[in-house]
Amino acid sequence: MRITLAADCGDGLIEDDVLIPTLDAANIACGAHSVAVEEQRHCIHLCLAHSVDIGAAPDSVERTTLGTRIALTDPGSLATSVCRQVMEFRRLCNEENATLRFVRMRGTLQAFASTDPDVAVAIAESLAAIDRTLTLVAPAESHLFRAARRAGLRASGEMFADRIYDADGTLRGRSMHGALIDDFDACLRQALSITQQHCVTTHNGTRIFIDADTICLDAHVPRAAARALFLRRGLTRAGVTCSGYAATTTPHPE
Repeated sequence: MRITLAADCGDGLIEDDVLIPTLDAANIACGAHSVAVEEQRHCIHLCLAHSVDIGAAPDSVERTTLGTRIALTDPGSLATSVCRQVMEFRRLCNEENATLRFVRMRGTLQAFASTDPDVAVAIAESLAAIDRTLTLVAPAESHLFRAARRAGLRASGEMFADRIYDADGTLRGRSMHGALIDDFDACLRQALSITQQHCVTTHNGTRIFIDADTICLDAHVPRAAARALFLRRGLTRAGVTCSGYAATTTPHPE
């Protein structure tokens, strides 16, 4: 059993110095969510120091267009925006002698690309044209996950350990009651359910069976780093190996 522990960072709202060392993979903010290039560099340096895989986390708002929000209904514009953000971030990685391992959409863009098949295909094919060795991290069995495989990209299915799922397999909205799992033991139980039983229990008590090899953690909650470390230790005790994408995720063409 193997899993990759990942979380968002680099947006100025998270204690990156404390969080990143507890992870296997860091989703470093691009676009307007990125506070500054120096913040991105700092995250890259932390990843290098702690052997954490580096990932670009593009958003639907670009810093390069002065905060212009890209229309979520236009697959072509979205794909162009994503690739522009990824290439800009990869240039920064190259300057720091670091390797960009993966891409994981952020926020609204992740949700939209995962549920709209046209957007999923446009983004996956555009990223494949840039670099087929990249891993695309997407909600397990979502349109984006399947599109990545069809495009010949490395694909990693993602599930959350500290978020509640609705019966349709989507994340329960953060503003809704009971959307977050605060208790560390409950988070570990969900993480073990994902890795050992390949399922999660939804808000209404039903079980969804699904394969995932990335566990993402909500970094915008109190004690996020402590939660990540608790999960790592609990998973390890249960015989689950926590590691990055470098040598573990392989292409799955369909």
